[in-house]
Amino acid sequence: MMKSIAGTFFRGLTGVLPIALTLWLTVWVITTTEGLLRKLFVYILPDNFYFPGLGILFALGLIFVTGLLMQMFVFKKLWEWFEAWLERVPLVKTVYQSVNDFFGFFSSNVSESASKVACIDLGNGAQLVGFITDESLEAFADVGRDRVAVYVPMSYQIGGYTLLVRKAEVEILDIPVEQAMRFVLTDSVMRMFIFLSVLTLAPSAWAAESYELPVSINEVMVALINDAADPIWVAAWHTPETDAEWRLLEHRATQLQLGGTLIAYPGTGGLDHKWTAKPPWRAWATQLSDASAEALAAIKARNIEAISTAGDRIVETCEGCHQAFKMDFPTGGQYGELSPNAADLED
Repeated sequence: MMKSIAGTFFRGLTGVLPIALTLWLTVWVITTTEGLLRKLFVYILPDNFYFPGLGILFALGLIFVTGLLMQMFVFKKLWEWFEAWLERVPLVKTVYQSVNDFFGFFSSNVSESASKVACIDLGNGAQLVGFITDESLEAFADVGRDRVAVYVPMSYQIGGYTLLVRKAEVEILDIPVEQAMRFVLTDSVMRMFIFLSVLTLAPSAWAAESYELPVSINEVMVALINDAADPIWVAAWHTPETDAEWRLLEHRATQLQLGGTLIAYPGTGGLDHKWTAKPPWRAWATQLSDASAEALAAIKARNIEAISTAGDRIVETCEGCHQAFKMDFPTGGQYGELSPNAADLED
């Protein structure tokens, strides 16, 4: 009875909350902007010249004019100089880079240049959803005329990969680009849920032996560990070239360290309590967190040799844990409920 009531409540919450948050954010932006600019206008403008809404109109006009100016070469160079200066200011650069990357993702021309939604077969039963951005590949004539450029976004992570794939290996999906993009970004909901659940935990909860994760250990592996380990290991010979790529790699190392911490606690999985009760499991989890911290320090120092060492340690840790507890390794970026070792099923 209580589960039914709770389920109905949360279904209603998922329907009302997005609308409520959208309205609240819209009202907050409007009232805050109007309130700040109203004080300025009342001070500098003649009496009775100000009217409610003037602040919003001015802000919209300023944004539009800025957009026009940023198309000019001189203004663009001045803006790049200003951004470079901001990125040298401690603390400010961290906030600015995060906000800039976030809006850069949603204002990018990926969705504009994407002509079709594509599905790439990885050959092991797994598939990736991407977007065809170039069917001619005139700039890559040496690659061959039988390939197309497919952009594969990384869910809530900023950016993605552009793959040159043979046309025969690409299946065109009959769905709008916008719908497919929403599908890809929906994957971030589970990851964000895990991050938020960790950030809102009371310190006493972590100390309690009875604490349980709100999701299974497998879901933590899928959401945080699986797609964070490989980029760190690969970075030893595919070195990031831009500051944004280095920041993304730092985020992956942090994500992996958090995942190693979480899997030391049982979740909703059927074997989670059995695994986490074993000292070797906790030892592997601690070793993964330590290796991730080592990788994060190496990435911040941009020390390729140290990154390689940490990457090898991460791989060895993952392989050792899987050999002890879960023999089938996840592949292809698509993961279901992984099967346990036979010994774990014994009473």
